[in-house]
Amino acid sequence: MALEVVRAAGGCVVRVGAGGLEVLVLHRVSPDEWRLPKGRIRDGEQPQATAVREVREETGVLAEVLCALRDTEHQFTDRADGQRRTKRTTYFLMWPLSPTTALPDPDFDRALWLAPCEAMARLTYDNERQVVQAALDLLYQPR
Repeated sequence: MALEVVRAAGGCVVRVGAGGLEVLVLHRVSPDEWRLPKGRIRDGEQPQATAVREVREETGVLAEVLCALRDTEHQFTDRADGQRRTKRTTYFLMWPLSPTTALPDPDFDRALWLAPCEAMARLTYDNERQVVQAALDLLYQPR
């Protein structure tokens, strides 16, 4: 039997800091994990709007979508009802319109701007490291 699919969207938010390119990553308290901001797409909501909303809700950063990056897929156990589901997440390359992080979401205790190599080293999930790599490949492709 196929698992129910949950659709989500998120962002790989990048900026140019004092030391060069930086990626925004979040630390979740429980379970202990580093990740990119993302969340479920609401009924009638477009994936790009979800990405903007989730980045704002989870990090306090208002960001704009530059382009689509890639989709990921993984199975998870939904905390709401204990059922196994498949989550398909569409990630977008995003640019911040506001400079600071405020962490309005209590599930997270830290939001950090890190150099891409450090962000990839901290991220808990390989599929999110692949999203950051896709962003780097796009940003550094020869013109």
